[in-house]
Amino acid sequence: MAHSRHTTSLQIACVVILCLSRVEATVGNLQFPVPLEELLWSDHGPQKGNESEQDSLGLFIRDQVNRLNLHSVMERIIDEQSFENRYIQRWLSPIVGVSNITVTTQSNVSSECLHQLTGWISNMQRLSGWALKMLDSWGKIQAGVLSGRLQWLGSFRECYSVQGFLDDGQTGLVKGRYCSLESKLHSSVKQYKFNVFEGICVPDACHSKDIQVFVDVLLHMTRVDKVLLKTHTTCKNAETTFTNSIIIFFVIFLLLLLLAFTATLVDLKSARFAPVSAACDIHADNHDRNGVVNGNSSLVGSAYHTVNARDKVEDERSPFLRYHSNQKKRRIGRELLLSFSLKSNWSQLFCLKPQQGAGFLTCLEGIRTITLVWIIYEHVLLNTLAFAENTGEFIKDGVTSLWTPIVSNGTVSCDTFFTMSSLVLTYSMLKSMNECNGKVKWFQYYVNRYFRLTPLMIFVVMFYWKTFPSWASGPWWLSQAQHEKHCYGTWWRDLLYMNNFLGGCYHVTWYLAVDMQLYLISPIFLLALYRKPAVGICLLTVCTLASISYTLYLSYTKHLTHVLVKMKHRASQKFFRDQYYVLPWCRAPPYLIGMVMGYVLHRTRMKISINWKWQIFGWIIFILIHISNFYSVQHAFVFYPDYSPLSPAENSAYISLTRPAWSLGVCWVIVICVTGNAGVINSFLSLPIWAVGGRLSYAGYLTHLFVVFWYLYSRTKSVRVDYWGVLIDTSGILLITFFISVFLTLLIEMPLKNILGLLLKK
Repeated sequence: MAHSRHTTSLQIACVVILCLSRVEATVGNLQFPVPLEELLWSDHGPQKGNESEQDSLGLFIRDQVNRLNLHSVMERIIDEQSFENRYIQRWLSPIVGVSNITVTTQSNVSSECLHQLTGWISNMQRLSGWALKMLDSWGKIQAGVLSGRLQWLGSFRECYSVQGFLDDGQTGLVKGRYCSLESKLHSSVKQYKFNVFEGICVPDACHSKDIQVFVDVLLHMTRVDKVLLKTHTTCKNAETTFTNSIIIFFVIFLLLLLLAFTATLVDLKSARFAPVSAACDIHADNHDRNGVVNGNSSLVGSAYHTVNARDKVEDERSPFLRYHSNQKKRRIGRELLLSFSLKSNWSQLFCLKPQQGAGFLTCLEGIRTITLVWIIYEHVLLNTLAFAENTGEFIKDGVTSLWTPIVSNGTVSCDTFFTMSSLVLTYSMLKSMNECNGKVKWFQYYVNRYFRLTPLMIFVVMFYWKTFPSWASGPWWLSQAQHEKHCYGTWWRDLLYMNNFLGGCYHVTWYLAVDMQLYLISPIFLLALYRKPAVGICLLTVCTLASISYTLYLSYTKHLTHVLVKMKHRASQKFFRDQYYVLPWCRAPPYLIGMVMGYVLHRTRMKISINWKWQIFGWIIFILIHISNFYSVQHAFVFYPDYSPLSPAENSAYISLTRPAWSLGVCWVIVICVTGNAGVINSFLSLPIWAVGGRLSYAGYLTHLFVVFWYLYSRTKSVRVDYWGVLIDTSGILLITFFISVFLTLLIEMPLKNILGLLLKK
């Protein structure tokens, strides 16, 4: 009877894996599993005492279990000697009560796969160790199904450790191959999507297309297609693949290191007799004498924004020129080489002697670094929720937490970057235009911006595209073919900053595309603010109100809503992203508000005296705005105990006003800090240590998602999610991201910034 139990387990598994494995509800632009009892017996679904077999997943599973005739199944399996059409029909007939069904598989399945599957089953009947080990590595149903624990990964490592021989004496060594079955589940609750995931182990002669044939047969013959949509089968690799792309990038890194060490030796030799200044090169990212401001995104914090209104504009010089101000101008080749000097770039990157106080924008470094940490935490949490086994319980238990509304509104962190980017741009450009009588080299304005941001970005995108599949393997890991399909033909969209419209290869570059597009139209507002300030302010106000009005209309007609808000009708995740989240005309208000604040700081020369009464009033408004942003819709969250729905008008007002309100709060903090009215808050945000994080923020933003994907999707076991666990994971990811960012900043970003400055001056 032992072999009977093991073989019967195979039949049960074939039905169960196609019934359900993981339930995942998609609300807005976030997918998370929810407890099944909330959906099977909810107000939207079948009621107790009035069940519908088509809609009720519970009744479907019960019906399939009742149909199992294990003794009959075992007798038919023992009698059969091959895995052919007649065998499949006799195998499944006792389970689903289906007869007289002809299934053709041999024409679509490789003969070697059929042969090894037949031999595997025969070896299980004889209790062969390797065959039973292959079955043992399958994912199996566990407790907690109705609470959302419905992903059964099995054992990825055990599957690939299987090795054995068939009894025919001809087939060579048979190994295990891990495959995942993923599908969508029908639901009577339209706002929820259900994902099915199951890990199985099959002989290595079988590939995805072979297993897909059997899956399709089972879907049809077990009537599971009444509940499941199309099931997708993917077989995973056991070992990481070593490609030529890795060799190419390895050679590139070696050449960069060689170039950096050579430049460092030259720099050390030249500076041996020159006095070294203790001051940082703090003006490298602000102005040049020609009225061209470095085109930095708010993410690019390679130097302090110490744009004091009383300071005289200095030449934009590379650090090594500081050491030799009394020497003649060097040859261009030597200057280009010294742009890679680790000595000079290191001293600038880790300079901890900034100028502080009123009139300086050093508080931006703290805001920038904290915002980046917040973004990384959000990405770790969202990607963990995608496959955690307790996600349904986590969401249901956390809707009343004070922390959940803050985390679920984490997308406003990008609006912080939009606000800072436009504020610094407007302040610096207006100051430069005043000193140059309104003359600006607009060609350099755009060229500087593009080549300041693009080289490192495209390097990271190409590295992600060509090497990422080779870094790990596991149940969740994309194969080379899947990854190549996603990035092939789309990388150029990142290069041209069009990926937010057409889709791109690397997810986080959507922000750079939107920021670049807003930067392209910024001269319209800058010229208006310089020549006719009143007209410029009116133009910015009208554009801001127009963007808010469009978002209001879109959210009302297309049912855009907060990620956790429960609504009868709501936009799909794809529509929310493609038609709202990544479009510049929807994300423009924070950018435009930042431009207004930049003009205010320029016009007042950062000298705004705010008495203590107005400061208290300002902070009260700041707190109320952010409480409203985070908690005003919590009562409408799915699973909230005292749930009360939002009206379409309330929902639309919330969606359209949240980001502008957040931007106003960010502007308040910046203004009160740079004008010397924030006290300890400004001192904290202006700590020298934040400057290092600010200078690394661009490389950190580009590379952190690579680290997040590598760390989370290389796991071979199910995980449980909680806020403290995510915080611990984030800490480790931050540390790895920091070291990668230092490497890329010293070898790519800062040298290219130095070279760009030299070429533009030449």
